[in-house]
Amino acid sequence: MKKIISLLLFLVATAHADGTESLNDYLVNNQDLPQATLAQEVLKRLAAGDGINVLDLQGNTPLMTAITLGLNRVAIVLLDRSANWKIHNLKRETALSLATTRQEKEHDMQDVINAIEARKQKMQHRSKKSIPENLFMAPGLEA
Repeated sequence: MKKIISLLLFLVATAHADGTESLNDYLVNNQDLPQATLAQEVLKRLAAGDGINVLDLQGNTPLMTAITLGLNRVAIVLLDRSANWKIHNLKRETALSLATTRQEKEHDMQDVINAIEARKQKMQHRSKKSIPENLFMAPGLEA
């Protein structure tokens, strides 16, 4: 079963049907370009249908790849386009844990951490609003 999953990940992660590289591979292969250029290209590729949450062989999304490479401007673009920051890679790391680890070493990920934390807060706020406060009160005990 692991071989089948590995093969599927390989087929999904390495190239598109038209032979172009995945978004993860694009970021790795072009990480030396200016971040503004990379961010614009990412936007173009997303508009053309590239998957924002496609996994590479290690289970990393493009957001995780951008964070690992220190491409915080690209990471913010991906977050702004609803990249899933909750996905775990094969090492059980998330985008937030990768950004936190990089921040401790390189001190260049605080804006990405703040963006993810803001999305977490927004989700928590939404989930609290969706459950009425008196839902679990016994009948007749309403305020």
